[in-house]
Amino acid sequence: MLIGMSLLSTAYGSDVYGKMEFMEGRDQNPDGDDTGELLLFIHSADLMCFNCLEGILEFIRMLPRDIQHARVRGILVPRRSDRDRYSAASPLIQLKKIRGFIAAHQLCFRVVVDSRGIFSSFVSEGSLLVVVDASRGACTGYDFPLSRKEKQEIRSALGLSLGLCGRSVK
Repeated sequence: MLIGMSLLSTAYGSDVYGKMEFMEGRDQNPDGDDTGELLLFIHSADLMCFNCLEGILEFIRMLPRDIQHARVRGILVPRRSDRDRYSAASPLIQLKKIRGFIAAHQLCFRVVVDSRGIFSSFVSEGSLLVVVDASRGACTGYDFPLSRKEKQEIRSALGLSLGLCGRSVK
């Protein structure tokens, strides 16, 4: 994830809102490795679509809170009209909205707003989850909703196994 964070920091420069909080709290995995980090690119239109949103929420909720906090980073990608609507204030408004959404749904991952639309081509079809797997030196992208097989692949990349009652365990 350090590679992913470096890329984001370089791409955003000073145009990222929420950058310091996004970068803070980057905990090393308990095993001391850097495998299984998640970048969640959230298209702002998906926040207004119940079916779209449900797939994202279902996946994030299956992750233990310590995993959400330590290894999930969100990037809200506003529609062009949303970026332009409020000019300079727009990213701050978007950041406040997404933080409210995260709090309301009792999630605990960090998020920034893509104020320049750098990642808009990533989410042209909807929100996207990218697994950064440093142990394999690979990144894999997944579209929502995730299939059962994709969820298993992601859990494996995070070093989680499926415990009793379908709950993820470390």
